[in-house]
Amino acid sequence: MKKPGKLQIAGIVLLSIALVIVIVYGSVALATFSRADVDLYEGGKPDAAPVEIIYNSIMFTNGNYQYAIQVYADVDKLTANIASAEAAARIKAAVAAKLGEIYESFTQAGMRVTYEEGSYFVNAVLAEYASYDDISIANGDTGYDAPTSSGKVYTGFWYSDYVVTQTTVFADTEGENWLNFAYEKLVSDGTVSADEIDFVFNYGTAYSHGLIETDADYVYRYIAPDKRVSYVHEFRMSQDERSREITIVQHSPNTASWYLTVITAAIIVTGASLLLTGNRQNKEKGK
Repeated sequence: MKKPGKLQIAGIVLLSIALVIVIVYGSVALATFSRADVDLYEGGKPDAAPVEIIYNSIMFTNGNYQYAIQVYADVDKLTANIASAEAAARIKAAVAAKLGEIYESFTQAGMRVTYEEGSYFVNAVLAEYASYDDISIANGDTGYDAPTSSGKVYTGFWYSDYVVTQTTVFADTEGENWLNFAYEKLVSDGTVSADEIDFVFNYGTAYSHGLIETDADYVYRYIAPDKRVSYVHEFRMSQDERSREITIVQHSPNTASWYLTVITAAIIVTGASLLLTGNRQNKEKGK
């Protein structure tokens, strides 16, 4: 039997190294492949109440941020069970008047507000920022403060998951804020009842559903009138559910593991090539 040549030996060594890596790190990968054990969005578009009080926290794919309060009434749905056309017209007029009062109050507070008569939709932009750096400047962040977070990190071989569970801005049901103001205005005379209102928190991100997952009620791709894009996670709550906790999961690839995978693949290819070349040379010498 002929002794193996140098290329064959080198190929065998490289393949052995690759095998050890696959056995050792492969078991780790199999044990930690799964992502965080949370209940993530799986459903379709939910049923909406006739009236919605909405808070938008939106990041667009171009890096812009927008924060807004919206109030919307579907008056056709609100009056669907009203037999009298005259009574339905009174309800519609009363809702329009309430939205007009909300519009005036938001405007007087210095918000940039739009409300077209007959649209039953008030949109009040609270703040807009070109980037996260602008948000930090507006909040007075110096860059020297120690970061704080209530999130948990679940480390896996391929990915690590950063999981945050928190309540939304609707949790404060007693404070003096514009969301509670809009709610009290709507239900003040019984024209709209509490069970006819949805509280909607829209969390918009620049990252697709593959990188950011949540337990939202609805997830969709939003294109603004100016063509800016955001992936919106919609959380709906009734008056009794305003303290609902939401879960946001960010999936981050472990670059070291991916690099190791690429390097191992390169070792296997190189080792196999050397082994095949050495075998061919040995056969040629034996002729």
